[in-house]
This record gives sequence, C-alpha cells and structure tokens, in this order.
Amino acid sequence: MSVKLRAAALAAVALAGAAGVAVAHDEVEGTTPARGATLQNLPPKVTMTFGETVGRLDKVTVTRNGKGNFVKSSQIDPRNAARVVAVLNRPGGKARKGQWKVTWRITSADGHKQVLTAAFRVG
Repeated sequence: MSVKLRAAALAAVALAGAAGVAVAHDEVEGTTPARGATLQNLPPKVTMTFGETVGRLDKVTVTRNGKGNFVKSSQIDPRNAARVVAVLNRPGGKARKGQWKVTWRITSADGHKQVLTAAFRVG
C-alpha cells in the first residue's frame, strides 16, 4: 500500500471516529412531556434528559403555535446534571391549547454546543 493511500485511509478512519463522537453528544434519553405527546393540560414544567452531563445551560425557549416564550425559569437539575428543567409561565384558558415546541440550547461538559427540540400538543 502506498504512503499516500495509507495516509488517506488513516484520515478517513479518524474522521469517521470524530463524527461518531459528535453524534453521541446529541443523545437524548427522554423528554417530559414525551416528544409528540397530546396532553389534556399544559404541564407546569418541561424536562429533557441527556445521555451525558450538561456543562452549561445556554437557553430554553417554549413557544405555542410558533409564538412567544413561556419559560418562567430554567436550570440544570441539581439532582441530575444530565437533566434540564424549565418551569413554564402558564397562560390561562384556551390559550393553553395548541402545538408547543421546546428548544434547549446547551453546552455539553466537553464544550460542544447543542440545540435540541421536542414538540407536544395540548388540547
């Protein structure tokens, strides 16, 4: 095998390994409410649990029908550093019905920034 061919093969293996590491950061073990769920009532909070420790919570937004931001507060769960919890400002009455989308912007413990989403329906 020529030196150039060997170098190209090693580079391909290295890139494939690096891509595998990057994909692992996006592992989400679960959300509450579950992705795609239909609920009767808007929950007081939403959570996302990751496959690894969250290094920093950058921002959580929660929209209804693509508008607003209904996050009252958000934090990394002090009992589980792989979980982010957002407490919601709950609008009254019929304003709770609709398609809700949660967007989590975090930095993993090893410094990789991630943006992940989950949607659910109320009503």
